[in-house]
Amino acid sequence: MTMAQMVTVPVINDKVLSTLKELDPKAPASDEIDFDTKKISYYDIEGNILDVDAKKAYRNNPEYSIDRMFADSNNVVRVVIYKKSSAAEKAQRQSFQMSLKAMDPNYFKGQYAKPFSVTDMDGNVYTNESLKGKVVVLNFWFIGCAPCIEEMPVLNQLVDKYKGKDVVFLAITYNKKSELEEFLNKKQFDYQIIPENTAIASEYKIMAYPDHIIIDKKSVIQYKGNLNKDRLFDFMSEYIDLCLAAK
Repeated sequence: MTMAQMVTVPVINDKVLSTLKELDPKAPASDEIDFDTKKISYYDIEGNILDVDAKKAYRNNPEYSIDRMFADSNNVVRVVIYKKSSAAEKAQRQSFQMSLKAMDPNYFKGQYAKPFSVTDMDGNVYTNESLKGKVVVLNFWFIGCAPCIEEMPVLNQLVDKYKGKDVVFLAITYNKKSELEEFLNKKQFDYQIIPENTAIASEYKIMAYPDHIIIDKKSVIQYKGNLNKDRLFDFMSEYIDLCLAAK
């Protein structure tokens, strides 16, 4: 038996599809389209309907992508037909799945930090090697992110609490240095600011801002995630203290 197990409905045909309207499977999600998976019949590349297990397998397999999608007159999606993914589609699906996994705070925990070399606003360079033996706290943010700005006073408190200790605070953003200089004239942010950097955010699949990573003295990641600003200080302090105490 193949992944596409035959069930109650035979091969899809043009007669069935003629009663429906075709949608662009690459179009962005819309409130006007009802995409309730319970109402949809899914078909494999040969037009055979998929059973429950096969549907899940196709949805989670980068080897396959949606080829055609059809809705009824009420914009309720009724038919989805898969195809073999192109190399680009496969890579895109793999990247998206990786991003979803990376949103789990435990996904990166226990992994060694990825190699990096970054330069702050004052020209100071930080690398994995230069930071060994120190606890490294990364913040991912950008100027137009309201939650990022709201939590800055709390992050400044963290910097103040660990002043003189082996903790380095780096705030990584894609904003340009000139934009940051103007912003920092109005807003205090005591982390070392790393401008114009998208590489690290990409490495760690940052999809939501703000986000935080805490790396221990052996360059092992102990935490990744974001929290409500009311919990942020106590939670991050606990992790930083544990990292400082570890041998």
